Amino acid sequence: MDRIRSEGGIALVVAVFALVVLGGLISAGFFVGLQEQRLGRNALKLERAFTAADGGAARIVSQWNPTVYDSLPVGSSLQIAPGTLPGETGWYRGSIRRLGDRLFLVQVDGFSRDSAARQAVAVVVRLKPTAVGTRTAGVARRGWIAAN
Repeated sequence: MDRIRSEGGIALVVAVFALVVLGGLISAGFFVGLQEQRLGRNALKLERAFTAADGGAARIVSQWNPTVYDSLPVGSSLQIAPGTLPGETGWYRGSIRRLGDRLFLVQVDGFSRDSAARQAVAVVVRLKPTAVGTRTAGVARRGWIAAN
């Protein structure tokens, strides 16, 4: 009987230890979940910044202004005004540098909406003149006249 009375307080110690361990596990779970949420949010911001940079580079190349860009001296650059893309993914700014006679480097920095993330894209553009023969133009013209 003396032995049972001397071990009577062990249940309280085991219960407190179990609560401490369980509380630590729950706290670790909340911490890991919060870190995962932050990682996901930052990855989304980085993806939006890359989308803005890539879309900005595509827009600059597709809206190429030969009168402005072709008159740049070799080695000089021109800053592009900041712009946004449809869908509010972010915004971009960039520059065009003339590398050679028909070679250009388009550098674009894309930013997320809140400017917390930044991605850079560079595109090398080579101008290739298209030769249109006079016979082809004449045939197209005759077809146009005949259609009207």
